[in-house]
Amino acid sequence: MKALWAGLLFPLALALISCDVGSPDPEEMGSELKRNLDSSKVAAVVDNAVSGEAEDFHDGWAVRKLIRSALLRIEVESVHGALEGLSKIVASQAALIADRQISSDTNGAQEGVVTVRVPSTNFESLLAEIKGLGKVSHVSVSTRDITKNYADLETRLAVKLETKSRLLGILQTQTGKLSDLLEVERELERVVTEIERMKGERRYYDQRVAVSTITLELFESASLGQSSGWSIVSRAFGRSFHVLATSISALVYLIFFVAPWLVIAGFIWLMWRTARKRRRSKPGRTG
Repeated sequence: MKALWAGLLFPLALALISCDVGSPDPEEMGSELKRNLDSSKVAAVVDNAVSGEAEDFHDGWAVRKLIRSALLRIEVESVHGALEGLSKIVASQAALIADRQISSDTNGAQEGVVTVRVPSTNFESLLAEIKGLGKVSHVSVSTRDITKNYADLETRLAVKLETKSRLLGILQTQTGKLSDLLEVERELERVVTEIERMKGERRYYDQRVAVSTITLELFESASLGQSSGWSIVSRAFGRSFHVLATSISALVYLIFFVAPWLVIAGFIWLMWRTARKRRRSKPGRTG
């Protein structure tokens, strides 16, 4: 019986010993993992961006980055009246009028083009209120999704920031040749320049996402642009008066500028004719 138990327990003990010997020390494994992470932080940043294993990575980039804009063409009774109403609407929505252009046609009807900047959170509500200014003849709303571009930019920026940190570490600990240090400094300068460029691009994206653009084209009603019978008569009378005034101006020009020269020319011609007659009536000289 003892021999039987020994035969059963011996292989089991041997297996346990083998497992214990073959299993890595958790503390040693943790140190090795830490060394691997320290030596490949850049790769870890890229892996996180691709696989999404980091929770805060997903929390930061889960929100979609959208650039929104709209174009409206509205028929109004009065452009100036519509602009006054628009100013009140814009103020209530924490927006602002970035640009405004007003022009008039030959009939006196006015047209206006207005550019409004509005926080993206108020885009829809401002759009709805603007439609109440008059009769909407055209609406165009566009949305540009830059989520992927923004995520790629953030990944590249994180890589460059890590590269900058590693280069700074090399400069602080490097004791080699001066040429090597100068090369590291040049590389650091190049990386810092790229980082600033990427940050500027990110700020541009942030501003475009945070603030939407609404372009508003206002034009006055057709009734205001059309001419009534009285206006046609008045314009005809005005053109006739203009022709009369032009004729009078030409006559005045002839009287005050041309007539005196005509008088002088007539006087000279009369003197020449009188002198000629005297020469003819005078008896000839005899030798």
